[in-house]
Amino acid sequence: MHVVQANSYAKGKRAKLDTLGAASVCGDCTALALQEGLGLSFGCKGSRKHSGYEDFEVPLGIAFEKVKEIEDGLSRLPGTRA
Repeated sequence: MHVVQANSYAKGKRAKLDTLGAASVCGDCTALALQEGLGLSFGCKGSRKHSGYEDFEVPLGIAFEKVKEIEDGLSRLPGTRA
């Protein structure tokens, strides 16, 4: 949630995420992230089998050029925890 909000902070635009559920880390989190800035996936059988991430975890790819922008946005978001 915070990464998506931080991504939108700089330009005030919604994050538009696209996922396939196949070739998830390769396509969604790498190639798509390089093209669009962010790539979110819910995983595929192969990535879940070989990575070990749990059902409640989702991989997220961030293009290198977006990292500083997202980091800045994260530092400006109000806290949500007491």
